[in-house]
Amino acid sequence: MIDFFTKPANAHVFVIEPMVALRSVVIEALRNKGFSNVKAFGDLKTLLDALSSEPADWILSASCSNHEINIMHLLKMCIEEPRLRNTRVSLLLRDHERDLLPLAFEWGLLSYHNTTIPSRLPDDVGDLLRVVRTVGYNGTLTAENFLRRVLKESRSWTIIARLTRTLLETFPGSPHLLLSLAEAELNSGKEEGRNTLQQVLLVDPSLSDEVQDLAQRFSGIDSLQSPIDLDGDFQKGARNNALGLECCMLIDPDTSVHHAVRLALREAGVENIDAFESGQSAWDALRHGCKPSLIIMEWRIPDLSGLQLLQRLKLQAPGIPIILISSLVTSNEMPLLKEFGVNSLLEKPFEKHALMSKIVTLVQQHRYPTEQAAMDQRIMTCLRASNKTEAGRLIAIYLSNPQYDEVGKLRIEAEFEFFEGKYRQCCETTLQALKFSGDSVELLNLLGKSLMKLGEFESAMRFFEKSNVLAPKNIERICQMVSISTDMNNLDSAEALLAEAKAIDANNILVIEAEANLAIESDDQKRATEAMKGLDSFHRIAAYINNKAVAKIRNNLIGDGIKLYKTALGSLPEPWNSIHDTVCFNLSLAHVRALQYEEAINILAQIKACPSSVTGQKVSALCAKIEQAIRTKTQLHFSTDTISVSLSNSKDEPQFDLLQMIDQLTPVRGDICCYRSFQAGELASEGSRKLLLNMPKIVVRPSMRRDESPPRRSFQNHAS
Repeated sequence: MIDFFTKPANAHVFVIEPMVALRSVVIEALRNKGFSNVKAFGDLKTLLDALSSEPADWILSASCSNHEINIMHLLKMCIEEPRLRNTRVSLLLRDHERDLLPLAFEWGLLSYHNTTIPSRLPDDVGDLLRVVRTVGYNGTLTAENFLRRVLKESRSWTIIARLTRTLLETFPGSPHLLLSLAEAELNSGKEEGRNTLQQVLLVDPSLSDEVQDLAQRFSGIDSLQSPIDLDGDFQKGARNNALGLECCMLIDPDTSVHHAVRLALREAGVENIDAFESGQSAWDALRHGCKPSLIIMEWRIPDLSGLQLLQRLKLQAPGIPIILISSLVTSNEMPLLKEFGVNSLLEKPFEKHALMSKIVTLVQQHRYPTEQAAMDQRIMTCLRASNKTEAGRLIAIYLSNPQYDEVGKLRIEAEFEFFEGKYRQCCETTLQALKFSGDSVELLNLLGKSLMKLGEFESAMRFFEKSNVLAPKNIERICQMVSISTDMNNLDSAEALLAEAKAIDANNILVIEAEANLAIESDDQKRATEAMKGLDSFHRIAAYINNKAVAKIRNNLIGDGIKLYKTALGSLPEPWNSIHDTVCFNLSLAHVRALQYEEAINILAQIKACPSSVTGQKVSALCAKIEQAIRTKTQLHFSTDTISVSLSNSKDEPQFDLLQMIDQLTPVRGDICCYRSFQAGELASEGSRKLLLNMPKIVVRPSMRRDESPPRRSFQNHAS
C-alpha cells in the first residue's frame, strides 16, 4: 500500500533531476498537490547520501542514464535494500527514453511522467493521484495502470491479459483488473470478454460508465458474434473465475438465501458451491473431506449452532475465510467472533453488490493481507499450525510496517514469544501493550495462558475470568480454566467449569479432552476411557498428562508422577497406538528415577514398537542400561532434563531473530508494484538492460529506521 499519498504533507519526497529549471517545475507541481516536504538533488549519488539521515516515501527521478548511478540501479536497490522496501519510485521521462519503461516496470517502477512539455507536469501529477485514489492506494494496481498504457501503445493485448490474470491471483475480484482483462479479451476477439465486463458490474456497479464505454466501443465488431448486452444474463461458455475460489460452502436454513448467493457466485465464475441448511450437515461434510475456499454462513443455524461450528472450525479447520450474513448478531457477541477470526459481517437483507464487496475484500485480504486485522489473523493461523518459517516472515513484515499501531505490534511480538516458550518475556510484552490499549480480550487471554505455563495459577485464573466477562462462551478458554482449577486442587470448580463448556458444545474435542484429563487426574479410569472413545487422536491428552507428570517428578513427587502415568495407561481405550508406547517409556523412566528397576523392565516389556523403529531402539538401549545396573548393583543417573521423551510431532526449527528477519525479507508478488508479476522479455530494450550492468556497491546506513519500541513495563506493576 502507498499510504503516504493519503497524507501528502507528511510524505518524504525526493526529486532527482539534473536540469535546474525542470527540477523547479516538478517541485512546484508537487507542492501544489499538498506535498510540502520535498527535497531535490541533481543526481542519485547525492540522494543516497541524504538517505543515510532521513527516510524516503517517494522518489521522482530522471533516468540519469549517463551517471554512475541510474534509475535502474535505484529500482534494484529499493528491492534489495530492506530499509528502502517501502520507498516507491517514479520516472521523470524524456520522449526518447520510452524504451526504458518495460524493464523499469519489471523492476518495480510506480509510474512515469513525461517532462518534454514541463507545463503539463501538474496535470500529470494530478492524473497519478486520481489513479492512486481509484485503486484504493494500492501501489501494484497503480503501477499496472501505467504499465498497461505502455503495453496498449504496442497493442500487446496478450501480454496485458497475462499480466492482469497474474495480478488477479494476488488481488482476486479487483474490478479494475477485471476491466483491464475485459478490454484485452475483447481486443483479442475473445467472447469471454462479455462475461468479464458483466463481472466488473457485479463486483463494482460504480464502474458502470467505464463498462458502458468499453461495451459501446466493441458492439457490432466482426470478431464478436452479437452485440454486448450488459443488462441481460451472462453468456454461456467461458467465464473467468473472478474471485479465484475453487469451492464455496454456504450454510443457511433459508433456501432463498441459497439461491441469491449461488447466483452471485456463479456469475463471478465460482462453479463449485456446496449449500447446507444446518450446521451439523455442513460439519459432517467438512469432516468427510470438503475443503472450501470460503464459508458464507448465517449465525443462527439449526442442529449445530453458529457458536458451536465456529469454535470447531477454529480448532480443526483454521484459516478458512468466513463471512457471516445475519441480522441476529448482537454487539455483545462481536468480541467473541473476533476471537474466532471472523471480521466480516453482512446484515440481512442484503443487495448482491454488497455481498460481492464483502467477498472481494475478504478474499483479497486472505490472499494478500495488507490490513492489520487480516495480518493478525494470518500470523495467528501460522502459529497455530506451527508454521514458524512463514509466521516469522509475516511478523517481520508486520513489525516493519509504519502504518500498523504499536499495541498491535507488541501483541504480535508477545504471541511469538509465547510460541517460542518465552513465557515471562511474553507476560512483560503483553502488559506493556495493555498499558497503552486498556483491557483487550486477546491480551488478557494471552496473559492467562503465559501465567498458566509459568505455574502462577491464581493470577492466570484472574486474567481468564476477566477475558470471559468480555467474551463469554469461548470453549478453549473455559477448558484452560478447568485445567487451572485442577492444578489448584479445586475439583469442584473444575467440574462446574467443565459443565459450562459441555453446555456450549459437549462434542467439541477440547471439551472431551478436558473431561478425560480431569478424570485421569481424579484417578477415574472408567470415566476417562469413556470420554476418550469420542476422540480420533489421544496425542494432546498424552502430551498434557506427560507435562503434568514431568512437573511432579521435577518437584520430587515421583510417586505422584508414576500414579498419573499409570492412570493414563489404564484409561487409554484399545486399539493402542504409538501414544501407548510413549507413555509406557516415560513411565519406565519415572520408575528408574525411583530406583524401581524391575518395575521399569516390566513396563518396557509392554511396548509393542518394532525393534528397528526409533522407539524400539530407545527401549533396547534403556533395557540394556537397567539390566547392567541390576547386575552391577549400581544406580542409573539421569540429568534433570532426561525425564521423558517428547510427544511433539514437529521437527526442531531454527530460532528467529525478528529484527534480522526484517533485514532479510525478500519481496513477493504484490509487495513492490509489478515486481515478480511482470517480465518485460522481448519488450526490454538493449539500452535498458545495459543500465542494469555495473551496479555500484551501495550501502544504506541503519539510521534510516523510523521508530523504536517504547520501554518495557515490569510484570509486577499489573499483576493485581
